[in-house]
Amino acid sequence: MTGGWDRARTIADAVLYEGYLLYPYRANSAKNQTRWQFGVLGPEGAADAGIGEDDSLSAQVVVEPRTNPTVSVVVRFLQLQHRGVEKDIGGGRFEPAEELSSGSRSWLRWDEAVEREISFGPVDIESDLPQTLPIEVDAGTEIETVDGGRLVRTRRALRAQLKIAAEHDDGFVRLTMTVRNCATRAEDKDQAIAVSLIGTHLVAEVSGVIDRFEFTHALIQETLRTEVPTSQRVRLHRRIARAIEDAAGADVTPHLGALAYHFGEAASSGSVDEAVAYARRAAEHAMTTLAFEDAVVYLDQALTASRLRDDADPVETWFVDDRRRETWRCARDLCA
Repeated sequence: MTGGWDRARTIADAVLYEGYLLYPYRANSAKNQTRWQFGVLGPEGAADAGIGEDDSLSAQVVVEPRTNPTVSVVVRFLQLQHRGVEKDIGGGRFEPAEELSSGSRSWLRWDEAVEREISFGPVDIESDLPQTLPIEVDAGTEIETVDGGRLVRTRRALRAQLKIAAEHDDGFVRLTMTVRNCATRAEDKDQAIAVSLIGTHLVAEVSGVIDRFEFTHALIQETLRTEVPTSQRVRLHRRIARAIEDAAGADVTPHLGALAYHFGEAASSGSVDEAVAYARRAAEHAMTTLAFEDAVVYLDQALTASRLRDDADPVETWFVDDRRRETWRCARDLCA
């Protein structure tokens, strides 16, 4: 990994790990009794049973190959570690306890987390894909002696896999990376979280392509806008928009915002009609959910795209602008 890896890692740590690794703030606080975390991959069937999360996540990146293109991937996640507290009752014997105190210090039973990073590659994009690669973390037990007893930290084994696939399309390659938890079914929530991958995300680096990107979990902003020349960026936005249309099929409603954005970014290359149409549809949909400020943004996008036409229709422009002003008044009144 190059220097960009350090930047991506720092952001991922702050967004995805910090809240978990800083626990416990105060063990008896109600908010600390239930943890909420991004990127939890539960064992098979956990989500359907209501005892855990889905077992997989995936990320995609579109690249334009040049010479000997390769991809390197780092899978990062947290492994649950249970800290048990045992009281020394003499004779080399210990018994479990909820809390152990000695002088001014005390130790509680608690769940901690251990950071894991597993690296793969570089993998040749042209000849070595698809691949399915194992992710294995052994179980472990560690004992720490403290005044009056001991702390016993235990971890369950984790078994998962990373699948990397490449789809070639008109000179581009769409890389898809999927992480799947391969643990056997759990009986309850405690078992499920013990074998889950927590805060799971990817950091990938592609070389041998036209420009290079780094990306990680969806929360981390990738560098597409700043690193790709304008002409290539416009082409990528158009292709992404077409791919969304193809994947969505007849019902594009959940993707109207994304389609308005990507076609809007590609409007200068001949996608004005789609940009205007999807932006207006996204605005109307936003208004049905009282998201008036979002609707104003979409209508601004529609206006911007419509003005790129050589034969822009003044009536349409007036209509969209009037609709934008009306929507803005609704947003203002709602916030008043």
